[in-house]
Order: sequence, then C-alpha cells, then structure tokens
Amino acid sequence: MRARANSGFTLLEMLLALTLVSMIMGVILGGLHLGRRSWETGRLYEGVGEVEEAARAIGDQLARTYPVQISQQGARAMVAFEGRPNGCRLVALNEGGAQFGGLILTEIADEGGAIGLWSRVFRNSEWQLGGRGGAPGVTALNGAAYFRLSYFGELERGKPLAWTDNWVERDSLPLLIRVSLGANRYGKVIDASFVVAVRQSCVASFYKCPDNVAR
Repeated sequence: MRARANSGFTLLEMLLALTLVSMIMGVILGGLHLGRRSWETGRLYEGVGEVEEAARAIGDQLARTYPVQISQQGARAMVAFEGRPNGCRLVALNEGGAQFGGLILTEIADEGGAIGLWSRVFRNSEWQLGGRGGAPGVTALNGAAYFRLSYFGELERGKPLAWTDNWVERDSLPLLIRVSLGANRYGKVIDASFVVAVRQSCVASFYKCPDNVAR
C-alpha cells in the first residue's frame, strides 16, 4: 500500500469540522440571544410593575373622593370636585394611619410627562382660592406617554348618564372616572389604563362662608 504523498485533511474531514464548528457557534449564539431576551424581559417586567404601582396610587386617591359640598351666601351649593382632562382637584377621606386623618385636599395633574400628587388638610377657604397653596407633592410616575381623565355621571337632571372631559361646578360627584395612562419604558409604551368608581354617600359636609371672604 502506498503512503500518502503529503499530510492534510480530506474533504470529508473538512466538512465534519465545519459542521461541528457551526453547531458550537449556534449553541453559543443561541445562549447569548436567550440571555439577552431574559434580561430585556426582566427590565420590561420591572417597568410594567412601576407603571402599575403608579396606577394603583392614582386610583386609590380617586377612590377616596368624598362628597363634600361647598356653598356661599346667595349661591347654590356645589360639590368640591374639579375634573379636567389633564388632572383634577378633589377632597379625599383619609382614615389616618401613617398620615393625618380627616378630609384631605388632593390634586392629581400631568406636569409635562410627570404625573404628580399634591395633598394637604382640606380647608374651605383654600378650596375657594384655588391653587396648591404650597402643598407638598410627590411624583407618582415619570415618563408618561399619555395621561387623560374623563368622567361619567349625570350631566343634566333627567338626561341619560354620559361621559365628559370636564366635571366642574356640578351638584354631585361623577359616578366613574376613567384614567387613560401609559408610560415609556425601554422603547415600549406600557398601558395601565383603568376605571374607578367614586364614593357616593348621602352624608355630605356643608361649609358656609360669606362671599369673597376667606376664613
């Protein structure tokens, strides 16, 4: 039998080597892709949790809305609630605990992509004057993609219930508040929209003060 004239790989050996290298590279790249997908999924899950937590905080404040009515001499009584598309002012009932209890004047508003909450003890004179009056605020959510409120209830006596973008100077609270809420997280928009039912109590507090006089 004649020995080989020179040493080297045969075509079959080359094909086997290339096949093995391809399989090894496929396993390595597949593992890297799976690791990256797991990392991205973890970040997205964290972002979803952050947005949902903010939605719960906003919903909790809205659910605590209390039907306080305010009246002035010579004027009809109206509920202390001002609802607009980009925010609302309301009186909430705080049962105490870590914070002060009683009636709390709360404002929820969109400040250029940051959803803020402001709260302080409710006083009739401060409601009449409007504004936040130096109330401490916290940011519930940064990077909001959209934030919009709408209100459902009786717009006119005897008329069917309907949705509206504004609930200002009305006799009663809305029955429902719809919150359209979404935030930008890691290249995606996470939606956490919800609808909350508003407390409807037949017991209302009346605060009377002279016209144009703040107590």
